[in-house]
Amino acid sequence: MTGKPQKPGPRWRKGCLISLVILIGFFSLLPTAMQLALEKFSPRLGFGQIVAEDIDLNPLTGRFAITGLTLTRAGVTTFQCQQLLIDLSLPALFKHRFYIEKLHLSGLETGIRQDKGQALTIAGIALPSPQESPPDDHAESTPWGIGWHAIVIDEITLHYQQDTLSTTLVIDNAYLDPANSWQADKPGHLQIDGLIATAPYRLHARLQPFVPTLNMIMGLELNALPLAQFRALVPPQLTNLNGALSLAGKLQVNLSEQGTKVDFSGRTALAKLALQYPPYTVANNNLEIITTVAVKPTAETAAINWQADINSRGFQLINGDQKITFEKLTLAQLSGTEAGDTRLQRGLLSTLAYQTQKNIAGPAPINIAKVQISDFQRPRSGDIHINEILIEGPQAKIIRAANGHYNLDSSRSNQKTAAASRQTRETTTRTEETPANTMTIAQVMIKNGHIKIRDDSVTPSFQDQITITELVLSTLDSSKANQPSPWSLVAGMGEFGKLDLKGTVKPFSAAHDFSILGTLRGLELPPISGYGAMSIGYFVDNGQADADINVKTEGGQLAGKIGLHLARLEVSPADKDKIDQLSSQLSMPLPAALAILRDDNDDISLSLPLKGNLDAPDFGITPLINKLLGIALRKAAVGYLSNLLQPYATVLTVARMAIDMAGNIPLDALVFAPGVDQISTDNNNYIHKLSTLLTERPALRLQLCGKASESDRQFLRKQAAATTEATQHENTDPATSQQALDKQLQQLAKTRALTLKNALLAAGIDNSRLFLCRPQIDSDAKGLPRVDLSL
Repeated sequence: MTGKPQKPGPRWRKGCLISLVILIGFFSLLPTAMQLALEKFSPRLGFGQIVAEDIDLNPLTGRFAITGLTLTRAGVTTFQCQQLLIDLSLPALFKHRFYIEKLHLSGLETGIRQDKGQALTIAGIALPSPQESPPDDHAESTPWGIGWHAIVIDEITLHYQQDTLSTTLVIDNAYLDPANSWQADKPGHLQIDGLIATAPYRLHARLQPFVPTLNMIMGLELNALPLAQFRALVPPQLTNLNGALSLAGKLQVNLSEQGTKVDFSGRTALAKLALQYPPYTVANNNLEIITTVAVKPTAETAAINWQADINSRGFQLINGDQKITFEKLTLAQLSGTEAGDTRLQRGLLSTLAYQTQKNIAGPAPINIAKVQISDFQRPRSGDIHINEILIEGPQAKIIRAANGHYNLDSSRSNQKTAAASRQTRETTTRTEETPANTMTIAQVMIKNGHIKIRDDSVTPSFQDQITITELVLSTLDSSKANQPSPWSLVAGMGEFGKLDLKGTVKPFSAAHDFSILGTLRGLELPPISGYGAMSIGYFVDNGQADADINVKTEGGQLAGKIGLHLARLEVSPADKDKIDQLSSQLSMPLPAALAILRDDNDDISLSLPLKGNLDAPDFGITPLINKLLGIALRKAAVGYLSNLLQPYATVLTVARMAIDMAGNIPLDALVFAPGVDQISTDNNNYIHKLSTLLTERPALRLQLCGKASESDRQFLRKQAAATTEATQHENTDPATSQQALDKQLQQLAKTRALTLKNALLAAGIDNSRLFLCRPQIDSDAKGLPRVDLSL
């Protein structure tokens, strides 16, 4: 038997109504209860007060919203949030999925602090140290899924403080695309725009947050981040960091059981970089780095490989009163590994300038148009290998002031610092047991260089220019100190001089031994007139020089010779003391020596022997010039006169041209028979040689000094006695007879000199070049009747 369904009775309807009223009341009072709970339990949470303007919780729709949340501590607001909204999908809960339809966080501001040795604090609350959770033996068999449809964040301000580092991170807006754990392979997109300090940034990433192996591709852009706020992050030896950092790059991170793999490629720019690395100050207008970094896991560690292209403009390195400026710096394909290996395919320094404090206000004394380094390698051992260093267009201006100081001199303080550094290095070298790293350079080349030189320490001032066409130095190896490195130089000196030299050098040996072989052609001599006055006492008024050079040093000992050819050399007196000093070394005045050595073309050829100890205190340019000229000119002059006047050169070969008070060059005398004033036929050959010498050397002048001797006196007395006996004069006064005899002797000496002068005049020698002395009587019993000759 079936009956009709009974209608709910009044009691059931009443129960449902009461339950509904209670439920509505509960949800209506829940926000207020939550507000009261926050106010009551906020002291337990470490806050003085937690205030929310409005709390909205709706379990029926899954919405939770809180507005105007403020947290204070000790009267200071530590946390503010204008709005937090969460829309939860209730149907998803029945599928064991915690799915957020929308999460919107807006207007949040708080502080994060991390001091050394202290716990991380957020909003003034110290976070507990992370502890490993115990295993859950009652875990549900069906795991919960997690996901979201949209997460939106805007107007977030985080104040970060770590020791002395203080900065602010602002998120203007952030958006995260849909993602969930039950569709883990579906990629999501994250984008954040904001500010770090005052620098705008943008972060956009493509990621899969729920896959077992995290794979994220992220792009980052940052514009003009002020570096001064981050000085605390740099090493302590770097101080006064300033400038602005900009970067844009792509980062790919892959986390797996094998380890972490990271690939980065991007661009970094530093504007107006400045920092100090005592005693150096570094400044740079614009530095750009384009780099790629790859970090790959291995069985033992992570393998790191990186490569960068670096471009810089206005880079300056300052040390006290010295400044080096790189107008442009480029390093192409600079690479390295975690093993410490570094390699540079090509490095370029363009427009390098060096200055000191004395000339920082003016043009730099050293400029280099381009420096290129090819194939630089530095392995983990620390050894350095460079294939080539090319320097193009170097320009230098070297000025020596009247006080002897150079424009490239550093200050005394820097000299003391350098001396202390050298002492430290020497001490370190002595105490270190490990061998020093080595450096090898296959080739160093300098091309198209110009060096302007001015020396105001001499009068007249020296001004000239050296033009380097090409200088090549090769096979440099610091581990082989005794290995000679070949070099060659093609250069110009002055307007017309040409240098072509080659040789070897041992730059890493203690003595720095070297050899030089080559030629100098067409060097104009008047510019070095000041050095001539300083070293030999004569100005150089005219002339050119050619030289054949063959010089070497070994163990600091200099040896070799210079074949010197001087064309049209003319000098004039400058310093009497220096002239006297040189004359004593030459055993003759310099003009006389030069006149002797001139050939038919008015040229002079000398061989200058070089010998000496480079480390000797008295080894310098001026003593060397004096010594070389003294030896070379004297030897050449003696050799020439000896050869020309043979066999009438006994004075030259025996007395070595001892200089007399008048500074003349004594030659062999022309000897006469006693009482005779006529030249014998035996002396005709000597007269011919004298006339030849004077004809070939138009600048020479000859002094003729007639001499009567005791043999002449005896001859005249015998002649007078024979005359007296013939005329039978007996009462002659002895005094009168002596005076008359002396007059006869003086007249005889005078006549002899006149006879020789007439002979030379007849041979074509100009009268203005022949000088007669006052006739004299030689009191030496062994003296010969003669005419003394001197140039």
